[in-house]
Amino acid sequence: MLYIGTDLGIYRWFSGTPWPIFHSLQGRAIVSLVAPGGGVLVALDDGARVWESLNNGIDWRSVPAPDGAGRATTLAWVEGGEVVLATARPMGLYRRPIGLASATDAPAAFSRAKKLEDAVIGRARTLAARIRGVSGTTATLERPATVNLHGWVPMANPAAESAALPAEVRLIAHDAGTLYAAVTGAGLWKSDDLGGSWSRLPGLPDDVYAVRFAGKMVVAGTSGGVWISGDGGHTWADSSVGLENARQVRALDIKPTDPKVLLAGAAPVGAGEGPIADRGGLRFALYESKDAGKTWKHVTRGFPELLESDSIADIRYLPEDPTYAAIALASGEMWNTNADGLWWEPLARQIRGARAMCVAP
Repeated sequence: MLYIGTDLGIYRWFSGTPWPIFHSLQGRAIVSLVAPGGGVLVALDDGARVWESLNNGIDWRSVPAPDGAGRATTLAWVEGGEVVLATARPMGLYRRPIGLASATDAPAAFSRAKKLEDAVIGRARTLAARIRGVSGTTATLERPATVNLHGWVPMANPAAESAALPAEVRLIAHDAGTLYAAVTGAGLWKSDDLGGSWSRLPGLPDDVYAVRFAGKMVVAGTSGGVWISGDGGHTWADSSVGLENARQVRALDIKPTDPKVLLAGAAPVGAGEGPIADRGGLRFALYESKDAGKTWKHVTRGFPELLESDSIADIRYLPEDPTYAAIALASGEMWNTNADGLWWEPLARQIRGARAMCVAP
């Protein structure tokens, strides 16, 4: 199942359907979305509201932001049953168990949420163990003692010195117990203690837009091309041969069954930030590598050669069908292949503003 966060709410696509269909949160512009599995969905809208569903989008509840927090920018799911939220102005990072009841809930809602809380966390733990092939989890859940934070536990912030003032967390990613945070103008940061402390990963460009994982391999899409680490982020190599004229890499993904195959959405360097600059100032194109990033080739095979006034917002392979991949454009147009990239064709043109995609396990 592929979930798509758009300006019109959440859409979904699954094998056998000809195009994405509307799912939930109609009328809300979704900027970040995670699907841990077991019917759990967590979304962030452009009004900085966090939404949780424990029954695959049939019912939703709004989770209060931490008191005193700034504008929410992105969120991520941590294996073990927590969601991590990033805020800006001031920059902040917080974590919270998914499904945790809040003291601000109405009595009936509070009671229902409390009953579901352990079940949801238990499902997430089981799913994490199944994915990793181990027993137990990679993170220990804590019951927050503070009330005014509405269940959110404050985390340390990356000590970022950025040319982009004020700095903010652009993306959060999690893999095998390690958190990664990309800070505008200040590179990629890593935490091995669930946000208790952070260290900047050396050798990367200052702006990181996308991060993907395959075993110990970490792949980063940056303002200076694609960079790959084979040791969990300790050392990096510029892997951008073939991207010399398109080093602004905003989206990428790794084929689940063959990590030598990668897709990237890239454009020439030189335009600013934001959707207007993305759509009008950059000439995006699709690139593919079949040798673990050593070389890249411009993809056409049915896909537009250049996106003159649009940008590639996200790319996702389906783990259950690795011959399938979907590409979301900032305009809302979508493209896909069900032939392992041998041919691309339109998937949807009726939705608006596809910002992020996630795959439900």
